[in-house]
Amino acid sequence: EGGVTYAYTAVCAYLDTINRIYGVKYIPTFDECFKIAQNNEQSALKSLQLLENHFNFGIQCKITDNVSIRDACTISIIAKITTCDIGWKNVNKGEFLEYVEGLYHETHYALVLGYDQGLDCFICRNSWNLFDGKPFFNYKYNHDQNNELIAVFFTTSSIIGKTIKQYRPNIEKFIGEYK
Repeated sequence: EGGVTYAYTAVCAYLDTINRIYGVKYIPTFDECFKIAQNNEQSALKSLQLLENHFNFGIQCKITDNVSIRDACTISIIAKITTCDIGWKNVNKGEFLEYVEGLYHETHYALVLGYDQGLDCFICRNSWNLFDGKPFFNYKYNHDQNNELIAVFFTTSSIIGKTIKQYRPNIEKFIGEYK
């Protein structure tokens, strides 16, 4: 409520990413993060930067237009959606699969939870209108709608020294010839 889906979604993506790090010493609460994530720009990207500046877990984020099915299922992805009244009605019904003409207003942020291969679209969590709307919606990313995707992730080098256990990869890179 009150136009804070940017902060809500950023906190969820940030905490989900922390939970993927092996050997984290401490995980902040949602409430701790939410207080930090609210910002005047109403930007999830800015919220993520504020969270990382405060907690320093090694979490990285970037705007991207190239999200693979694997990315949608393994890292946190935030969809920033701007559309018109018809588009919002479609989101409320559980499907936002095509470009919609109309006067764009309001920006909404949603956490990508996976990918529907049959519909060739992302599956997003809806954080508003849960009483008469769908809690999830199918979403096709379309550049014409002035939308963006934010990848939230960590790398082995970004978390060095921030965990209580030494990272040891469970797979090794194969270099050679397979017969």
